[in-house]
Amino acid sequence: MNCINKKQIDLYKKAKFNKPSLPVKRSARASIGPYDSRTHCLFCGNEIVKASSSGIYSEEYSCVKTDTFVETVLSHCKQRNDDWAFTAQGRIEYFGKDLHAADSLYHRSCDIHFRTNRGIPMQHQVGIPEKKARKDIRRKEASIGQCIKQAVRPRAVVAPLQIGLAVQMHHHFRSRFIVDTLAAMGFSSSYSEVQRFEESAAASVAPDVLGGDIHALDAALLFAADNVEHNIITLDGKGTFHGMGMIAGITPGR
Repeated sequence: MNCINKKQIDLYKKAKFNKPSLPVKRSARASIGPYDSRTHCLFCGNEIVKASSSGIYSEEYSCVKTDTFVETVLSHCKQRNDDWAFTAQGRIEYFGKDLHAADSLYHRSCDIHFRTNRGIPMQHQVGIPEKKARKDIRRKEASIGQCIKQAVRPRAVVAPLQIGLAVQMHHHFRSRFIVDTLAAMGFSSSYSEVQRFEESAAASVAPDVLGGDIHALDAALLFAADNVEHNIITLDGKGTFHGMGMIAGITPGR
């Protein structure tokens, strides 16, 4: 290359930046260390026990014989796009996609589960099952955090989960003892806080459905009325009661 000619310098820079990069081999942690393609399953990574000393495997296991198998597994890795798929893809790329030369083995049950977007079979799982590992604990974490906040600042914070639990216990059991016991342990708000909440809810101002606060085009309004009678017949004709109750149901606005 002529280091003085400007055109040649520009062509050299352009060819350098447009040069295709070689694919980088990615390998998961499961493909390094104890994993051996000749004795461990390609999918779950567990050791495969030989049926005999001659190297013949039972019907539960098989070995990779074609390149089509590798391409099929890689296509399913793209579809799954999860940790198990990343682990299997890392093992395949670690051996340069030549699993036949690496004498790779696999459980047939693991292969079926992998292709059908299911988890590792129970008989080949190690440690915590997948369902327990994926259990949602966000509500427990939020409850513990709000308990700590309410315990530190009891007069400044009304935790939503704690007041909600106290109102729910009072609604189902009508027991002040249960609510106060849970409040003493820090799990819920006190009974007096429940009373204040119910008083505030009862005193809340509802929209004036007859005065024009509700737009007819934005919501639907339905009235329901029924009568009630108490002591309709008495000996002296006194103490009878006849009343009428009415409620209005409103759909949310737009």
